[in-house]
Amino acid sequence: MAEANQPHPRSELDEKLIIFLQNRRTSAGGYAKVETKDLSLLRDVIQQLLLEKFEVDPDGDLPINVKIIDRTMFEPIHYQPVPYYHKAIDALAKTDRLKVLATNLKIAANSLWLHISLEEE
Repeated sequence: MAEANQPHPRSELDEKLIIFLQNRRTSAGGYAKVETKDLSLLRDVIQQLLLEKFEVDPDGDLPINVKIIDRTMFEPIHYQPVPYYHKAIDALAKTDRLKVLATNLKIAANSLWLHISLEEE
């Protein structure tokens, strides 16, 4: 592993980027076609990029979590990340955390209501 503040060799990242970008997909008016392999290759690129920037913790976890959504198949993520409770430094931060949780619950409830409404039509 490279020492702190030393650049990592880029060959592995370069290789993964080249493979990912090999076949450009174009749009015919809607989203360009996304294949399962594209998602896998993109995950590899992002994982390698993060590994080159950050050292993993003792459990092997990176400090950044990335979720990739195939918009040809799924809705965008409609929720907000929830701050850790143990990192809330005061009552205001704890209240803000509750607001985020409540907002996420409201978003989920609205999505469920819409789904049920559409099923009834």
